[in-house]
Parts: sequence; structure tokens; C-alpha cells
Amino acid sequence: ISTIHINVNIMDEQAIIIASGNKERLGQFHVGAQKVIATGRGNEISPAQAKTLDNVKPGISLPIILKDRVIGVVGMTGDPGEVRVFGELVKHATELMLEQSCISEELFLEERARKSFLLNLLLKEDPGEEGNIALRARFFDFSLERPYSLFAVEISEPSPGNSGNIINHERLMEYLCEQFNDKLSFYGRAAACTVNNRIAVLVPLKENLSQTAEKDSVENILEVMGQILSFLPQGTARTGFGGVCHLWKDIHRFFSNATCALDLGERHNPGRDVYFFEDYLCEDILAHIPAERRSGFCKNILGSLPDKKTEQREALVSTLQTYLNSGMNAKSAAQVLHIHPNTLTFRLAKIKQATGLDPRSFNDAFKLRLALLLAGLNKEQPTELS
Repeated sequence: ISTIHINVNIMDEQAIIIASGNKERLGQFHVGAQKVIATGRGNEISPAQAKTLDNVKPGISLPIILKDRVIGVVGMTGDPGEVRVFGELVKHATELMLEQSCISEELFLEERARKSFLLNLLLKEDPGEEGNIALRARFFDFSLERPYSLFAVEISEPSPGNSGNIINHERLMEYLCEQFNDKLSFYGRAAACTVNNRIAVLVPLKENLSQTAEKDSVENILEVMGQILSFLPQGTARTGFGGVCHLWKDIHRFFSNATCALDLGERHNPGRDVYFFEDYLCEDILAHIPAERRSGFCKNILGSLPDKKTEQREALVSTLQTYLNSGMNAKSAAQVLHIHPNTLTFRLAKIKQATGLDPRSFNDAFKLRLALLLAGLNKEQPTELS
């Protein structure tokens, strides 16, 4: 070591020098280390003894012990009386460093195994035999008896061209998982892990809560999640809530609901911070209709509006959406659109004339509303259908 001006050699379990202050000795066999490995005890060679041996220098060799096993040897060249104290320091420092590395690896492996367990529950409709699941859950301190609120968090990804940003994004996701685990463990250990570029968050709730108390708990959780995400730029983070799961076998379904809430919410109501699956039950059912049939229905209903991309068509579609979103209340819709009620009446009449469907009739309004929803699911703009 240059600091103390003493040559240090590190040998592996085969007594081969793998690190040395003298680079020429790398890869050479160390006789003294072989004896230490065989006996498990340190070995010293005095200057007098070294003179009687071929190609041997005075010094000390001490075993590197990890978990009661000799895994290597540290050797120091010099008079044992002078280098002994430094040898012990280097030995203990090396052992401590290896122990810390071993602990870090064990924690990493445990965390990876825990994530594998969570992914099994989150992504598989049939996670496996109940006894095996219960055993793993106990090991990972995951209660199968408590109800869980299920969330999916999406963080806007950086441009794929910048690898540095991508690495930082991955670290950000890991940091957020740690924060969710730490700050959402109110009534049991929360569980958060990355799933396909999103974060799955499972937060345990108290058992036997009333519907009102359950709703209040979810609101409190969302408030804390908002605080955790508050350092991010506006619009960067979005959260989907899938519901409260009372049976561990349903975790997969409720997490799927949370991801659907994100997908459907961003499509139909972009710009929000939180999307609730219960707000998109109709859209979820409609999403299972084949895209070709969805597109055909939309064109049959809305395709007869004036030529696509014209201002007139855009005004009519906007009027229709606002009118239906206002609960077919003409006064409210006119206020939102900032137009005179007579103008609204004129536009609704134009829509009836073009489509043959009267937005003021419940049955016809249902068909028009359905067409708008299906157009959104197909990622088509109603103003572009023809």
C-alpha cells in the first residue's frame, strides 16, 4: 500500500495472487498463502527464516474469513514485528468490505425475489397453488388477509435518444417505489414495484371498513401519493386507481383495472392527475369490441356529418360532445360553449339533419354518445370520420 509503503498481496482460495503492489507477481502461486488456507491460521516468516528459504521474503500472511470460511489470504512483505499491525488492519478492512458486499447482494436477491412474488400476483390470473403463495407471502411479510387498494402510476418517459435520461428515469422509478413502500405502510407493509414502465402500488387497508371509511382511506392514500409525486413537473405523473381488492386472488384483476383507468383516462380525459376505473366502466366494456367493428359503427353514425376537418364539422362535434357531457342540459351546454341557446338549438338540428339522429332524444343521444366513445377508443378524432 503506497500510503504505508508496504507491499500487500491478496491471494484467492487457490493461493494465486490476484492483487499486488508488485504487478509482476500477479497470477503467481504464493507458498505461504497455501499453508494459511490449509490451516486456517496466520503465518509469519522472519528475516532470518527467509534467508534459509528459496525465493521467499519475510512477511506475514493472514486468512480472509467470510461466514466461517477461508476465502483468501492477505500478505504483507516486511519484518513481521513491523507489519503485523498493518496486516490485521488490512485483513479486517477486507473482511468488512466483503461482508458489506455480501449483505448488499443478499438484500438485492431478496428484493428481486420479492418483486417476482409481487409480479406473480399482479400479472397472472392464476398465481399458483395457495399453500406455496401463503408460504412466500409470509417470508416477504405480505398479508394475504388484508384488503388492498390497487394503483398504477405512470411517469412520462424521456426521449429514447438520450441514454442518460433513460438511466435517470429508471432510478427515479426505483426511488418512487422506495418512497411508496416507506410512506404508504399505514396498516401493514405497502408493496410497490415497476411493471412494464409503470409502478404498481398495493396499499393495505384496515379490515371490515364501511364503504364510506374505505373511500376516505383511498382519498388519504391518494393525497400522500400526490405529496410524494409533487416534486415532479406538472403533468409528468398520472395515477390510475383500480379499486379495493378484498381477496388476494383478485389482485391481478384490480391491477388490470388500474392500468385500464390510466389508458382510458388519458384517451378520453387527458391532463388529469388521477383516473378512477369506476369512471370508465362503459369504455372498458366497449374496448373489448373489435376495432374494425368499432370503426364501422362510428362511420355509420358520424360519417354523414359535413366534410371532414371543416370548421363546421368540428363545431358540430364539439357541440355534440359538450351537450352530451352536460347531461343533455341545453342551458349548461350553451354556457360551456359560450354560445347563445338559439345557436345550440340550430347546431343540434344540423346534427339531426346530417345523422338522422336527434341528440335531444334519449335513444338517439345514446347512439351518438356511443359513437363518440368508440371513436375515442379507436384513437380516431370524430372530426376526421367520413
